[in-house]
Amino acid sequence: LISVRFNIFLKKNRSIWVLLIPTFVEKIFNIPIGLRAEAKEAFYWVCLYIPIGFISNSFFGVMAASQRFVLVNAATKYLSKV
Repeated sequence: LISVRFNIFLKKNRSIWVLLIPTFVEKIFNIPIGLRAEAKEAFYWVCLYIPIGFISNSFFGVMAASQRFVLVNAATKYLSKV
């Protein structure tokens, strides 16, 4: 329940995080000028992955709680290949 609420919060506020990336890179983390483009790209990937990670972990938790370990093992095996 907490994970679902936090995931909804992240989805709603993802655009805010994306808009704040240049500020994080340039002012807060003080990344050198030569590395800023790469750092911004990395932060964009992180903003994309965080909701996906929370969703997949939520599904794993639901499957484990319902004792669907065959599905958990199959999904883990598939994701380890990707």
